[in-house]
Amino acid sequence: MKTYISMLMLACICLTSCKKDKQVYKSEAIITGYDRRTCALCGGLMINFNSDTALYSPGFYLISNDPKQLGISEQTHFPLFISVDWQPDTSKKPSNFIVITRFKIN
Repeated sequence: MKTYISMLMLACICLTSCKKDKQVYKSEAIITGYDRRTCALCGGLMINFNSDTALYSPGFYLISNDPKQLGISEQTHFPLFISVDWQPDTSKKPSNFIVITRFKIN
């Protein structure tokens, strides 16, 4: 009986300890670069969710986050492929601004 209980406990430990922690993100996206339509330094980052790496591709969004929050600097090369959680930024107009809540560079 002790052997049976020991084997059962060992099996339970093995099954519960071998989980792979896979993080699931809302979307796959591409940060294509800075929006320079208004001025060279005041535009935000552009992102799209349609696998298009071109700047100003139809359906792009602007990121409200500071680029430094995303680990982006002047040396960052675009396009940048990421997995991302995001939500609309209702505090800004036009309505194509988003806030990134969690991300992973792929």
